[in-house]
Amino acid sequence: MLSNPNGFRWDGRPGHYEVCYLTWVHCNDFRTPAGDPVAGTFIDGVSVIVPRFGRDVGPSTPLLARIEGEDFHSTSPLRVLANRSRFSLTEWRFEAVGGSRKLVGEVDADCHGLAGVTYHDPDGELAFCYNGEACSMRLHLYERSRRSRSWIHRRTLVAPGHAHFEYAQRTPLPDLELLTR
Repeated sequence: MLSNPNGFRWDGRPGHYEVCYLTWVHCNDFRTPAGDPVAGTFIDGVSVIVPRFGRDVGPSTPLLARIEGEDFHSTSPLRVLANRSRFSLTEWRFEAVGGSRKLVGEVDADCHGLAGVTYHDPDGELAFCYNGEACSMRLHLYERSRRSRSWIHRRTLVAPGHAHFEYAQRTPLPDLELLTR
């Protein structure tokens, strides 16, 4: 089985591929790299690839956060489409811009720590979701320089084993057990 950075999985048969269509993260327990707690900080984000007009569209990636009490929004229609995102069963990498700030996030999940469940999506189709509550996250905060318009790294926050991560697609993964059907 081959996969590419956008989450498409192909089993080698012409015309047959799976679309990884959703990933989500929530974290509100960040620390400095030295281990000090960072109050007033959380992130919620999702990235989706959806079938539209006979092709897959996305990823679309809205993000909301609060970093040390200061709100961050990257949810306008143009931003949602422009935010960079690559995800798979066990990782998500994203870049989201909100005003003069940019968040770069890295989420890592242990495949063996994911619980698989089946549910009906709002469109009535089955979705297969793999969820972990002890995943790790690294969040880099950048601010745009007024002089050069380049991005300046301001802070890195970590959440080792404290992020909630979810990955879902339309077909079950053969090597992971579904706990509920």
